[in-house]
Amino acid sequence: IQDLSRLKEFEGMRMSDTVKRLLVENYAVFQNCYNGIGSQVGWFNRLISRYIPEKILGVSLKRPVRLHDAEYKYPEQFNTLDEAEAHKAKVDKYFWENCAFEIEQDHQKDWLDDARLRVCAGYYWGLKFFGRRAFLSGKTIGGAVYP
Repeated sequence: IQDLSRLKEFEGMRMSDTVKRLLVENYAVFQNCYNGIGSQVGWFNRLISRYIPEKILGVSLKRPVRLHDAEYKYPEQFNTLDEAEAHKAKVDKYFWENCAFEIEQDHQKDWLDDARLRVCAGYYWGLKFFGRRAFLSGKTIGGAVYP
């Protein structure tokens, strides 16, 4: 049974077709992807993720984070490493765009928006340069499981 109302929660946000299908067809699986901001791969990442706020100067990023966590988990298989890395680059960009959208949609439009966007840019660059291991962990690429 498809539940299109789940998409309404994320209206205006960018997401892959895979995650869109998850939202509509298997919301419980989508919910289980969420682990908050930061990676849970490796002890150091688990430690520092506790100190990365999901709320920036009064604006919650929970919706973009929930989408991004699902994007990092699904799909679980890629034909090539290049294909996987292209998907990662695309969904990291979606995360940035969704964070900017969330800030734009906040009804407190104020002088803090520039600072909020700068923090989100830091999150994006952190994903871009340090998120590879978390993204590839456990994925099947070209028939072999990535370590």
